[in-house]
Amino acid sequence: MIKRILTALAASIAVAAPVNATPTEWTSLNLIELLERNGVSVTVNQNCPSGVLGNYEWVGMKRTINLCPGDEVDPIDHATLLHETWHAIQHCVNTARGTTSDTPVSSIADLNSYVEEYLPQETINYVKSNYKSSNWAIELEANLAENSFTPLEIAEVFLDACTAE
Repeated sequence: MIKRILTALAASIAVAAPVNATPTEWTSLNLIELLERNGVSVTVNQNCPSGVLGNYEWVGMKRTINLCPGDEVDPIDHATLLHETWHAIQHCVNTARGTTSDTPVSSIADLNSYVEEYLPQETINYVKSNYKSSNWAIELEANLAENSFTPLEIAEVFLDACTAE
């Protein structure tokens, strides 16, 4: 299943578990707190263009995840946090590798295989009709991550890719 495949991808980055965390107690709030402690600001309902669920942006070393849940938080908003955190991970990995910001964490060949097998055609079509072609790979990878990882798993990858912990 995709979870095993992407967990293997995460393992290839040699992840380290957050202290005293177990999958049953690690939540989106814990992930937000981890991001904040490690230099990624998280805003809620600020800088939200119409129809946008969230975004990741950076200027120099200032990194921000903007979440746009509106009046109520629902499961899509939790998935958006995972998706945008994956973009932060991509940023860290690309900075470390010296690759461009539109380069996914996984190889294009592996990513294409995962996308073909695990993403619904509707998601693929959405990405291809709403993003520049140069961003398709990172958006498809972030969609895979949001649908495959728990907040704890994303936190583990983030810690390894983006911190010295």
